Amino acid sequence: MKRLRTHAVPPAALGTGPVTSRRSPSRTRTETRTPKSILRLAALAAVLVTLVLSGCDNLVGGLETLSDTVEETRTALIDPEQVRWSALRNMTARRFEERNNEMRSRGLMMVDMGFDETAERYHAVWHENIWHEDLPGDRRWQAHWDLSLVEIESLQDDLSDAGYRMVNQATYVRNGQRLWAGIWLENREDLEWRAFRAVTTGEYATRYSTYKDEGFMPVDVEAYMEDGDPRYAGVWVKNVDDFDWTHIINMTPETYGDTFQYHFAANDRLIDLISYTQGGNQYFAAIWVDNRNRNAFQGSQEGPEGHGGRAWGAYRDMSPTSYGYRIREMTDRGYRPLRLAIYDTDGGTRVAAVWRQNAMRATWEHRNDVDADLEAHMENEGLPSISAAIMKDGVFVYRRGFGYRDVENQRPADARTSYRLASVSKAVGGIIGMRLHERGDLDVLADVTRTHVPDMGSQHGHTLAHLYAHQGCLPHYAESVVSSREYDSYDTAFEAAEEFDFWDNELLSGEDSSDSLTLASGVEVCGPGEGYRYSTPGYTLLGAAFESVTGTSIADLVEAELSTPFGLTSLRAEDRSIADEHRARIYNDSGTLMVEPASGSGSVDDLSWKVLGGGMEAHVYDMARLGQLLIDGELLEPATRDLMWTAVTPSLANDRTIGWRRGTHLWRAVRWHTGRQLGGNASWLVYPDANIVVVVLSNRRSLSGGAHVGDVAWTIAGYAM
Repeated sequence: MKRLRTHAVPPAALGTGPVTSRRSPSRTRTETRTPKSILRLAALAAVLVTLVLSGCDNLVGGLETLSDTVEETRTALIDPEQVRWSALRNMTARRFEERNNEMRSRGLMMVDMGFDETAERYHAVWHENIWHEDLPGDRRWQAHWDLSLVEIESLQDDLSDAGYRMVNQATYVRNGQRLWAGIWLENREDLEWRAFRAVTTGEYATRYSTYKDEGFMPVDVEAYMEDGDPRYAGVWVKNVDDFDWTHIINMTPETYGDTFQYHFAANDRLIDLISYTQGGNQYFAAIWVDNRNRNAFQGSQEGPEGHGGRAWGAYRDMSPTSYGYRIREMTDRGYRPLRLAIYDTDGGTRVAAVWRQNAMRATWEHRNDVDADLEAHMENEGLPSISAAIMKDGVFVYRRGFGYRDVENQRPADARTSYRLASVSKAVGGIIGMRLHERGDLDVLADVTRTHVPDMGSQHGHTLAHLYAHQGCLPHYAESVVSSREYDSYDTAFEAAEEFDFWDNELLSGEDSSDSLTLASGVEVCGPGEGYRYSTPGYTLLGAAFESVTGTSIADLVEAELSTPFGLTSLRAEDRSIADEHRARIYNDSGTLMVEPASGSGSVDDLSWKVLGGGMEAHVYDMARLGQLLIDGELLEPATRDLMWTAVTPSLANDRTIGWRRGTHLWRAVRWHTGRQLGGNASWLVYPDANIVVVVLSNRRSLSGGAHVGDVAWTIAGYAM
């Protein structure tokens, strides 16, 4: 279904400032367009939040000749669909130069920059330097800053002669001197362009009228005061895309809000936004264009059907701290920053930013359903925060955090908030053991544990596989001396294992029913592989065996085998003496914040005694990637992985494998593990045949201590099927 849409000047914009027009009336047109859906984000206090989703217009089909390809590249707005990017602020001059050089070396180009006059720090946005998939070479670009007016005018002439066009400029006062910065791109499109600065209000209006009549459109605006009078600067480019556009300056915050809402409803997207002070009053200037799908030559986003097209977002009046939280959230939602402005207000330094959809997550058809399920579970179970990630076919279709990782300081959770993994650590331990198995360092299935840890009593006849599947006749927490010493710290798994009272004493026999020991049919006395009893201490014995084989502590082995080689920076043995601002704080089942790190009542327990059994931490972003690496055969050879997911003793416990549980869900094979402990609630689901990974983590079990995030994990997994 299509609709007619006419382009008219909004009544709220008429007479607002000296520049208040779209293209000239003679070029106003009527066109058909696929309907667009509109997305609204919840707003923080005093923050305007709007996301506009464009529809799924058909992209231009296969280009047949090089001339067709070159012609397709003629676009005024470079708007790649999905690129690598980086946005940094609060940089000193030296740091800014270093980071710019680093970004260039990584194949990124600068697309926006500015200067925070209060903090005297630089900020910038870079994105991947793309040109055309069928044309060789990166686009040349240059960025220069701390220039005088004379210097930037001269440089502009030189770079224009060298075949560049300006795409962005900024002006600021540093050390009492007005300075300029600019970004130029190689003008491969051979587009006409205009750039100017230091013009009065009247001169700006004249240039606006002239350039508009000549078929140019604005892509960047600057406003500032000089000798008590307003001055303006701008960058314009030939409107070869025939965009409908609107450019308005000198809007009060109220007028900007009204005008923004008009363009929101008209399906126009913001491409530039600044805020400035004139005569003690706060103003905004902005540029909108009609929100079209991008040109086909820049690639096509892939993902499940119904992703809904490309979206954009804009926030203003954020505190620097709020912006730090917001950019993490927007990244999770699938956006990259386009423009960043830092400005002074009566309330202090504020930040405005414009984002563009950079992944399918923003418009995944089930996003709202997953949001609702996670928020409902968090509220129903009284969780301080919850974070989740879903990968399908190697792509994140969902990443979000809800609530607060730190309630007392109102620090939001996101997909890179680190949580306790609890017993999900056991599945990670399974991967580590099978990596050692695959290299021939040990045989998980055949090796008796005492082969590697001979100091244990002779009663330990279990194999490593028996310990993994909880079939070694070992007790759980109630019989573990170490688990009652919750504040003691251990450097190695071997050191902790020596503290177990069953190190030299008899294991479970089956005579005490309170042990919750399940014996195989016809068996009266438990022997290895003949009885099932869930046992976290058994994984400490596994850790001791791995330390013996590798000569590496189990905490270091986690990093050596997984974290470092695969870039899983958050995955590690928990050590709360090491500060991590993105780690979730620990809350007990009654909702009380646990003090950390310390010993005694009200303190966080020390997990060093059970690294493989329940002592790791990570965020959902890394855990989802870890699951995908497992599916893709990057962590283990497929045969080794399948062996890890094979039941150790099917007749005794058909769902227990090397560190994992196995089963089916919605008629698809699933490998999974869950975990709960003080301040930790975790679920990790891997569907190898469906190529889906789901992770849900929280920083409290629940108010009742019974409900599990696995409940909601199974639900949201269904949306990816």
